[in-house]
Amino acid sequence: MLIGYWPIFFRNFSVHLHSLIRFLYTLEMLIPFHLHIHYIFRSICSMFFNPVLSIFLTIFKLSPAFSLCMDTRIEYQSIDENLWKSAKDNAVTLLKTDRLEIGILEISPGVRFPREGYSIHLENDEFAYVLFGEVVFSTDKESVKLREGMILYNKRGTPHATANLSDKPARVLWILSPPR
Repeated sequence: MLIGYWPIFFRNFSVHLHSLIRFLYTLEMLIPFHLHIHYIFRSICSMFFNPVLSIFLTIFKLSPAFSLCMDTRIEYQSIDENLWKSAKDNAVTLLKTDRLEIGILEISPGVRFPREGYSIHLENDEFAYVLFGEVVFSTDKESVKLREGMILYNKRGTPHATANLSDKPARVLWILSPPR
């Protein structure tokens, strides 16, 4: 199956964004990120309580053999309305390491990326988490509607496009591994 998506149940995603970024960065430093990403998002689905505790439980479920004795301080951009304005119909990178890239995109009603044809990432697996609104994700073989709280995995090399067919803007958090 080219497209896989799981509902994510964050009560207020923006509050947890910093924890999610730190979690992904820590995890990608410890294991090959693109090989284990499906475990990450299945575990994130169960985050109903303290995100930090959930992160450590998730990591130890993946591999109880290692310990976390590394500095995970990273530089990132805090998301505010000014940053969302710059992300209107434009992908903005929030974090980039040698193993992953995380960013945001606000898609206006009626807008499609790319405007014609399909985009192809030959070297990158891609994930998209819908923070607000809904988008239609299409490949050259199928389409799926993603609503707020859903996440999508797009395998590297898959021709794809994303469109907002609704009458409200959609906000998306995207992840590429490895980065562009």
